[in-house]
Amino acid sequence: MSEENLNSELTESAREFIFGLEMFNRIPNLPPRIGTDITPAAEFLSICTEYQFQRGAVIAHKLDSAEGMYIFRSGTVDAWDSSFQNEEMEQEFKWIRSFTTDDILGDGWLIVERPHKYLLRARKAGSFILIKRSDFTKFVGKNQKVLRLMYPHMTSYAKDKLHQSGLRRYLQRNNGGLGFGQNRADRVQLVNPDGTVQKDLPAPVRRIKLLPNERILFFARRTWKLFVLNFSLNILAIIAVGALSFVLFSAAVPDPFLALLLTGIATAIPILYALLNWINWQNLFFIVTTNQLIRSEWKILQFRSNLERVDLDKVQSIAIDKTNLLQKWFNVGTAQITTAAQSSVIYFDYIDNPEDVEIAIQTVAVQQSELAFGKRRAEMRKIINDHYNVDTKIKKVKGYTPAPKPKTFWQRVRENFVRVENNDGITYHKHPIALFREMLGPIIALVVLLLTWYGLSFYRSGVLFTEIPALSGVLILSSIGTAFWFWWEFEDWHNDTFQITKQYIYDIDRLPLGLSESKKQAELNRIENVRTEKDGILPTIFNFGTVHVETAGAENNISFENVKDPDGVQQAIFKKRSEYEKSLARQSEAGQLDLIATLVELHSEGDAQRRTRRYQELPDPRDDVDEEYDFY
Repeated sequence: MSEENLNSELTESAREFIFGLEMFNRIPNLPPRIGTDITPAAEFLSICTEYQFQRGAVIAHKLDSAEGMYIFRSGTVDAWDSSFQNEEMEQEFKWIRSFTTDDILGDGWLIVERPHKYLLRARKAGSFILIKRSDFTKFVGKNQKVLRLMYPHMTSYAKDKLHQSGLRRYLQRNNGGLGFGQNRADRVQLVNPDGTVQKDLPAPVRRIKLLPNERILFFARRTWKLFVLNFSLNILAIIAVGALSFVLFSAAVPDPFLALLLTGIATAIPILYALLNWINWQNLFFIVTTNQLIRSEWKILQFRSNLERVDLDKVQSIAIDKTNLLQKWFNVGTAQITTAAQSSVIYFDYIDNPEDVEIAIQTVAVQQSELAFGKRRAEMRKIINDHYNVDTKIKKVKGYTPAPKPKTFWQRVRENFVRVENNDGITYHKHPIALFREMLGPIIALVVLLLTWYGLSFYRSGVLFTEIPALSGVLILSSIGTAFWFWWEFEDWHNDTFQITKQYIYDIDRLPLGLSESKKQAELNRIENVRTEKDGILPTIFNFGTVHVETAGAENNISFENVKDPDGVQQAIFKKRSEYEKSLARQSEAGQLDLIATLVELHSEGDAQRRTRRYQELPDPRDDVDEEYDFY
């Protein structure tokens, strides 16, 4: 691996240490991906950050949100549990274990977000390497083989969380076979509130693109009891049609074989209808994940799919409806979920045990509250440390950082025809099928023009060009006009873009030559609901469709039309919106905490200069004095 391919701040000794560990020692043997000269090893090093710590440094505080995996190079770090269990409510510490050279802590934190269970404090000075969860998920999305190499050396906790998350698909081999874990790699699993796996979910759920660290807490179809009722009616229809057809065709057709054949054809119609009902029932389901509500519906006969997602933080209320006595007896009902969006309500209709929807949402709310509490603690601590210039005894180790690499050919192709992601955000173009539709006119004109050139050239050896001199000029002008038509349609297609930045989404429509431009935008934190739609056989086969973005103002609703992978665009919008809302919350809290820290500092300064009110200590109680006090 050449030095110029490295894009990290690790020192050379840290690089050798990382790849000397059993979990990572096979990464340097992986070749670069097609279309790039950057090796997976170089990309992996770019997500690793080394820190040095002194004796007494606190590596992590209990209840703070864990950022990722810690790999200890040197030194000794103790894990302490703390509690307030004694009568005096004094904090007690219990030693748990120590971490030293080559120890790895928190490989499961690369998969799921959770708070620290213990306080980590350094006993001997040393260093550790941190791999953040957000960087790791992006990395394995590009280098899936790395996850398969790491998998055998992960803890059982990390393996379980891996199979429960969206990262499980990265364990699937390129040749279609499954990776490790006894063919569990491509399974989607339902997780109980206590973290255990309840069951494996059916194959249609694999179409739902979840965030890498997202887990499914609730899954339901419409109740099987309703399906059995409908299917029973279909069976009766099949029997009735079969019997009636047999009687009619036996009387009208003398050939018994032909009568049976016609009866079979007539009976196939209700059988096909029953089969379509079963497929539609299989492909309509409701999901609650750790991040969002999902309602997915796919109607096979209409080649139409709808996927609606709503973030859980947009949920305002949940109502459980059981409208009649039969629904109460069979415990079937509808979970009516009111959101902040204009569409207002999402229905999880005719499902068994609808109360489980409310339980799942409440479970997520509790978990998110605990994680948010840990994040606020960490942010408050950082603000106070920065304000008072506290020495945390931890510093980042910097190594060699190379210049950025030029774009490859395939990256430039993606920028023009698919999508491009950079520091400014993500830009999407319409699907190439949309370009092909627009090119039909120029293509037909080109075919007609070529046939005309060919026919005139061979007709009497091109005598018409001599007899009619203007004919050549007309054909040349027609060729130039056709070429301009091709260019115009391509530029018109290329100039229609959809952009997702750190703060806004844009729908930009431009005509070539700057003749006109239309630009609609919406701030990410004003997005209430995002719905995808693939309507027709071509959108279903080639995976393109429309993304409907619903904002707080009806006039600002935006539709991304003919976009490739609409479910992926929907997921990207939710992800960017979450990041933007978190940044706004951090800015708000940082301003408030900085103000509080300034007030505390000014009060301490005034107290030291005796400019603030000073209170005396209360006198000691006297047992030999019996006095009455009037407190009112």
